[in-house]
Amino acid sequence: MANTFPIAQYLDKTYPDTPAVVPAGTETIIKELINTNFPKLHPLIMFIGEYFECIHSGFFCKPVKDIVPTGVTKVQTLELIKQNLGEINVLYKWKYIMGDYPTLPDFIFAATFLGVKILLGEESDVWMKVAKLQRGKLIRVFFKPDSLSCLLNQFGMFVID
Repeated sequence: MANTFPIAQYLDKTYPDTPAVVPAGTETIIKELINTNFPKLHPLIMFIGEYFECIHSGFFCKPVKDIVPTGVTKVQTLELIKQNLGEINVLYKWKYIMGDYPTLPDFIFAATFLGVKILLGEESDVWMKVAKLQRGKLIRVFFKPDSLSCLLNQFGMFVID
């Protein structure tokens, strides 16, 4: 996450003929959107802790077995995810957060949802519950044919077998 903003600005500068990921004049609001809303996805990311144990041990600063929610904690975490996604859902008044074109927060949310979907598996109970939240609106935003996840797949950011 730390390098995401400078990378996006570099891409905008390098490819000026494409829609900007950080449009001129929106830098402050995009940083605020990311800083305020990305932490709301952390409870969802906790469910893929087992993956991080293999790839990024130490990422959570706790043993992974103490991170992945189970039992009552799982129910509470799913309720927190529901509340947090409701807050993120409010941002999607248009096709994307800032209008007709995706910006950096859209790509961050799409990459997070796609990664969680892949790592949990489409049939997992957690993914199926998340997919139904907000009547499936966020999932439709990220997984319809012209969505960001399809764009991410096109550029090889995620490989789905």
